[in-house]
Amino acid sequence: MILKMLKRRWYGVSHEKKELTTIRIGDIRFTIFKKSALKFNKRFPRQLGWTDKQFKMREQIRKRKYKPRGKHPNITKDNVCVDGHHRLAALLEYYGEDYEITVGKSKYTYGYIFWLAILSFPLIKTIYRNDKDLNS
Repeated sequence: MILKMLKRRWYGVSHEKKELTTIRIGDIRFTIFKKSALKFNKRFPRQLGWTDKQFKMREQIRKRKYKPRGKHPNITKDNVCVDGHHRLAALLEYYGEDYEITVGKSKYTYGYIFWLAILSFPLIKTIYRNDKDLNS
């Protein structure tokens, strides 16, 4: 019974349609512990590993040629970044904290997502495996 409830809740979080909103990069918390965007970005770009694709995207951001094409960074209800750290780090470095960006904002807090993920970890692997099979 509890496992079914956790599965339903995790499916709701992972498949949630996020509300698009505009926010200052300086108002986004890059991790739950480092609240300041500039503190997180102090060692840019060394604080993150960069793949070739991400490096190309970073250069597009620097040259103002980057277009998100519907894939916006995602933040929680309490403004913690959960997807898009590389994009946000590059935007912060090149344009500063006052730069505004469109993000997908969840209706859930970071704490809710974190504890739900911890409690339902075995189910998460199953859900994603099933989703991959359906999308193949």
